[in-house]
Amino acid sequence: MISRIKNFIRRNTKYGKSRYLNFLHRYDMKQFLEYSCMNENEHEQLATKIRILVHAIEKGMSLPSCRPGFGKEKVSILISYCNEYKKMGNIQDPQALEMGSAIINAYIKFQQAHGESVDFIPQQFLDGTKNSNCMLAGILEVPAKEKTNFEMIAKGRHSSRCYSERSVSVELVRSAVQLAQTAPSACNRQATRIYACTNREKIMKKEKLILTIEKLAALVACMVAVCWIGYSVYGKVTEGQETVPTETVMDTSALDSYLNGLSADSEAE
Repeated sequence: MISRIKNFIRRNTKYGKSRYLNFLHRYDMKQFLEYSCMNENEHEQLATKIRILVHAIEKGMSLPSCRPGFGKEKVSILISYCNEYKKMGNIQDPQALEMGSAIINAYIKFQQAHGESVDFIPQQFLDGTKNSNCMLAGILEVPAKEKTNFEMIAKGRHSSRCYSERSVSVELVRSAVQLAQTAPSACNRQATRIYACTNREKIMKKEKLILTIEKLAALVACMVAVCWIGYSVYGKVTEGQETVPTETVMDTSALDSYLNGLSADSEAE
């Protein structure tokens, strides 16, 4: 109901169209300024730059005809970003640093396997290749399988809309999330956030609050729609009526007599 009223106002009124366009412009500007890489001093923007370079280097290694010695400039920039991020202190995204170090280590092994020199990389990263606990990065050759059970999995999927009231353990939820993360995504990015609430009382309170807010929003939208319709009807009714001009006549004889008396007194003096 609320969405229909909003869509009607947006499509049929100039005010609604301009207001909606202004909202979209402000929203896009806010999102761009908040999440873009324009500000290099911010932790989040610098971590984003590290992730972008990690993806670019890793994608270059996965190409079938990879040019030997490729990516020296990008790796040098990535190293400078990682060092700068460490100097900032109060690291908010340690995973970005782990990804940066891991891809540099994978790049070193890749180039050394092809007989290329990696002398431009600092010694601290060269020593990091000996660390067996480093995050996995780089490329992995997966042989194609002749037989797969994906068809059985695809045909066995169904939408579930009825659930039992039995609680689910947190460990099971985490396992389900980890399994869902294996699904192919855009460049293996995991741009999702999952929030789990196990307190049923909090969930019910939140649902009641959301329902109350929706009812109030519907009431306000209905009032606005009624006022707008009434104003539009009034404008249509009074649109064809002719306005009769009225003349106002002011009697200024008393003022004229007073001014003439002042003039006569001044002449007598």
